[in-house]
Amino acid sequence: MPVAVGAAGRPLAPRAHRVSLRVTNSTLGSAYLALVCPGGSTQSLGSFGTGDKTYATVTLPTTGSYTLLVDTGGAATGSATFALTTS
Repeated sequence: MPVAVGAAGRPLAPRAHRVSLRVTNSTLGSAYLALVCPGGSTQSLGSFGTGDKTYATVTLPTTGSYTLLVDTGGAATGSATFALTTS
């Protein structure tokens, strides 16, 4: 299920803004993360499983609204907490 990180059509961050993502308290056995850019292209962030994971800081390629895509690859259910930090 995609989780929106930009709100109400406002940009998440200006061009060249850097973001870091941390996943905590995951009960999902396995999930894939990607950042969907305003033009529809995707930037892979990698995968995570149960527990916690911190991802490397990425630079947003353009201004606009971004979506964090969380794909469990099937009918898996569970929960996770996502914290996005800008710098």
